[in-house]
Amino acid sequence: MQAQRGNIVQQWGLRLFLIGFLTLFVGITLIAAGDMQSNIETSFGGVIFIGPIPIVFGQGPQSPFLLIIVLMIAIVMALMFLSAFLSRKRMVVEE
Repeated sequence: MQAQRGNIVQQWGLRLFLIGFLTLFVGITLIAAGDMQSNIETSFGGVIFIGPIPIVFGQGPQSPFLLIIVLMIAIVMALMFLSAFLSRKRMVVEE
């Protein structure tokens, strides 16, 4: 029963990851296509986490502002990751 539940959780986790990746890909494609089609300048920024390491990117006239916001969010997320890692390590040492 427990093995079956774990398998279902893994399948849903993979599905949610793929849906998120597909949504990100479609969004970036639509922004790029809209930027090429019109004279209106668009800006975007984002962050990709590979473990605790953030990769920050952006494009457009407002990208420096967006990159600062994304970088602040990345720092908060990295601190949350570090906090969770240290608290888990502390729990293992106490046991």
